[in-house]
Amino acid sequence: MARKRPPAVAGSINFIINGILTKKWGGDEFLPPIAVLAKDAGVSVVTMWKAVNVLKNEGVLLGVHGQRYRISHQAAEYCPHIEDTILTIDTQPSSKGFLWERIAQRVERDVLNGYYPVNQPFPSFKELQHRYNCTFTTCKKACEYLCVRGVIVPCNKTYMVPQVSARQSGSRIVLIIFSNIREEYKLEILNEDLLRGLEAECSRAYVKLDISGYFMQNDRLSWIDLYGKSGGPQDSPDTLGYLFVVVSPEIDPQIIIRYLTHFEKPVAVLDLVGGWEMAQFLRKRDFRFFSAAVSSRPGEEVARYLLNLGHRQIAYISPFHLSAWSHNRYSGLMKTFTTADPENKVLSLVFDNPPVIHNFYRDQIGHACDLHGLQKSYEQWKEKNPLYMARALDPYFYFVIPERVMTRAELGSRLESLFDKAAEYKEITAWVCANDDVALAAHDYLGRKKTAVPETLSLVGFDDSYESLRCGITSYNFNIRAIVRLMVRYLLNRQELPHANSGKPVEVDGMIIERQSTGARTKSGT
Repeated sequence: MARKRPPAVAGSINFIINGILTKKWGGDEFLPPIAVLAKDAGVSVVTMWKAVNVLKNEGVLLGVHGQRYRISHQAAEYCPHIEDTILTIDTQPSSKGFLWERIAQRVERDVLNGYYPVNQPFPSFKELQHRYNCTFTTCKKACEYLCVRGVIVPCNKTYMVPQVSARQSGSRIVLIIFSNIREEYKLEILNEDLLRGLEAECSRAYVKLDISGYFMQNDRLSWIDLYGKSGGPQDSPDTLGYLFVVVSPEIDPQIIIRYLTHFEKPVAVLDLVGGWEMAQFLRKRDFRFFSAAVSSRPGEEVARYLLNLGHRQIAYISPFHLSAWSHNRYSGLMKTFTTADPENKVLSLVFDNPPVIHNFYRDQIGHACDLHGLQKSYEQWKEKNPLYMARALDPYFYFVIPERVMTRAELGSRLESLFDKAAEYKEITAWVCANDDVALAAHDYLGRKKTAVPETLSLVGFDDSYESLRCGITSYNFNIRAIVRLMVRYLLNRQELPHANSGKPVEVDGMIIERQSTGARTKSGT
């Protein structure tokens, strides 16, 4: 952690970072003289000199003959990390400011974000030195420090992220997720990445994964397991811990957390909804909170991506703005765009009375639809093999097919008004959609309107779904596999994690998957 610095220095650092992210100083990659920077930022020359030297030590800037400073080729990668550190300087002061400690923080962050695969050797020291812009001695000292903490382990002449395994055979982890008797487990929001990642991590650690679903029936909490058996999860010697995924606002998550507090086992809580807070008396030492898809960070990263492409006026389109995650994505876009330049614009296009996303998807399933012919054939198949059809295919026929077809058709129809309104603003050069379902509907709309994507208008979504891949839509991937690995590692050995003692949820960096729907701004005069 960098040492505490005066607000003027921290503000000057942010001024330089924003200039780098928005390419304010052109393509020669040189900063103006320190005196010019100080005048533009409204600070003294001494203050700006201190800020420039901080960024030089972080590898963002490179000194040239002791006179001018050049922007490092890796600055775009380092700037988001430096910015995060600066924002927490005043709230989490530390006396440690050595370069090797800051390099250790960056390496650890890359480990947490899944940059280095488990059980695979790190790149050579030469490559590590290049990546983190430091000397061999500094890099080695940082890695040795992380070895002492157990984050990495030695491997031949380099290091690797160790695979954590269960302490005894026959162990298991219990996944708890919102479900229903007739519906499949609600994992569609992340395209099954969560479940597949959990299965893979548990398999590597030689741990069995059990799944227990909960739902409300007659105002009482009810449970059902993967095989249709009722009864909630029970504590047992072979249970290493519980992983509770909050995917629906229909039931207060604290009801489940209160239930789990009776077990003397570690619990990892993954919040995919947002908009709720944990009661203080429910916080326990062996609970860890994780977050994905609900903070403002994804919006901030998408904003930086579009700013680097030259977009200055964009639209955010969301039919689900009643949800906390939608508000947070919009606030992330606004914060980054207006910080870069107050003249930048983020137009918000939402419904006056937006539906709750889970309620909307659920309600559409009950709408009348012409599935009579398919249902007749299905019942005939079911007569031949009733047990198999009931267990394997009923959830798909009664839930997945209507959800995939009817709700998306209804969503596309209702979004027409928002798309029509967005199309009226000719100065807008990019549409940022609340999720990939909205982006897919926007993609179809723009195709029908003969609007060239991305030549005339760029399009971005969130979730990185298979459909966005198939249609070539740029989308934000929440890096679920990395956060799954952290949760499993915590349940297996209660490994110390970032923010473990601050009450803040652990969140990893996502990534923008660039496809054919985005490009540099091309509209003239905007």
